[in-house]
Amino acid sequence: MDDQIKQIAREQGLQSPRLVETLFVFGGPTDEQGFQNRLQRFPNDLDALINYGNLLVRQNRLDEAEDKYRAAIAAQPTNANPYGHYASFLARKPGWHDKAEETYKKALSIDETNAFILTEYGNFLRYVRRDFEGAETASQDP
Repeated sequence: MDDQIKQIAREQGLQSPRLVETLFVFGGPTDEQGFQNRLQRFPNDLDALINYGNLLVRQNRLDEAEDKYRAAIAAQPTNANPYGHYASFLARKPGWHDKAEETYKKALSIDETNAFILTEYGNFLRYVRRDFEGAETASQDP
């Protein structure tokens, strides 16, 4: 079952195989209906909020995705991960790069060793800001 769960997580671009397993346990699919069911029962489920946001981005439903990322931040404001996902979302939106950078920095102020955020921020600096020196510094472990 573990391999099946990991495969579904990869196929659907989900960040958390644990979430897939949880959705299985509660009998819900890992599609939009599954996320809605999960969030109806557990409205502050961080994994569900982030992964639902990721799903909505893939469906180009950006306003709804932003709502999910903001809800994730509100659910756990001292956790760096929702800030990192929200910053990555903002980095894709023209005109929002300053807000993306500010959000990456907020995430790193919470957890300066978070590999996901360091990598995403480094990529943002390299490919969006064209700040190659800053990208190299951000991508290194503190």
